[in-house]
Amino acid sequence: MERIVRENVDAIRGIVKRAFNGEYMGYTNDAIPFIRIRVKGGIIEVPITNTVFKPILEKAYKTLDDYERRRLLAYEVGGAFKVHPFYIQLLILDAIQLSQLLNIRTADALVRALLEHPLSQERAGMIGRQGVEWLVRAMIEVGLLAMPSS
Repeated sequence: MERIVRENVDAIRGIVKRAFNGEYMGYTNDAIPFIRIRVKGGIIEVPITNTVFKPILEKAYKTLDDYERRRLLAYEVGGAFKVHPFYIQLLILDAIQLSQLLNIRTADALVRALLEHPLSQERAGMIGRQGVEWLVRAMIEVGLLAMPSS
């Protein structure tokens, strides 16, 4: 992920200026980078998974390996639904396993399976049906699942 931030510094600067009316100050080198921004004399840190950085994320998903994609998506979904990314990572692995084990070929069938199967039911319940639908669509979009989105 650090490489993605370094390669997109100019784009990040533009996003920070437009979205936050602030100045890009750097980033943290955490599992998921936080962008440091100076706004009105104060420094804030915004995760790279924030929706304003969507263009950077879309580019990142195309270049990351599967492990990094799963991790980034887990942070993105976890942040959106206020669930620890660890549980989302497990749910992503559940989705991959269930789709293979049960030979699931449609997104709708996978959503149902995740919500009903004992393997994933508790984790899927943390983000609800809407969250699971969003997660499955996102997994298809970033290349973690190969199936039609509906």
